[in-house]
Amino acid sequence: MAPIIETLARRLELVSRTCTGAVAPWQAWLDEPLGISAWQAWTLLGLIRHRPRQQFVQAVMVERLQAEPAALAIEGALAHPEIPQQGIVPGLPAWEYYFHGRGCCLTHRTSGQSVDVDFHDATSDWIADYFFIRYLQSVRRPVQRGLSKRQSPADLFGRPANCPGVH
Repeated sequence: MAPIIETLARRLELVSRTCTGAVAPWQAWLDEPLGISAWQAWTLLGLIRHRPRQQFVQAVMVERLQAEPAALAIEGALAHPEIPQQGIVPGLPAWEYYFHGRGCCLTHRTSGQSVDVDFHDATSDWIADYFFIRYLQSVRRPVQRGLSKRQSPADLFGRPANCPGVH
């Protein structure tokens, strides 16, 4: 495995564990530069956080819409379930579905957030840049908050209760 991949995997595991003692898990990111730009790091973290959203689409498709991802991957629109092409997700009235080609899009009816997945195999692991960008565009802009000179990232993002030494 490439050294940068090993380093990234080690750091992601570190951050995913609960912190112990006075050292915050993200301190490793600050102490040892990774060799990627801040934009690349944010994009990577955004994609990592997007994967569970895609898994949600797959779970809803299989459990509530009776669609088979592997069949969609092979047959495209011919594998759409025998339900209307779009509608309200049964049992999840806040979500609307839309089948297209080899994929399915779920849109939250209140927030407008939209998660669209094309299936290339039986998993939802493929993230299409077009759909990811559309997801980002569907998310409402957060309230702008900045750090004052005396604040730390922990002040901005919150202090985990199990990390008493985070400043």
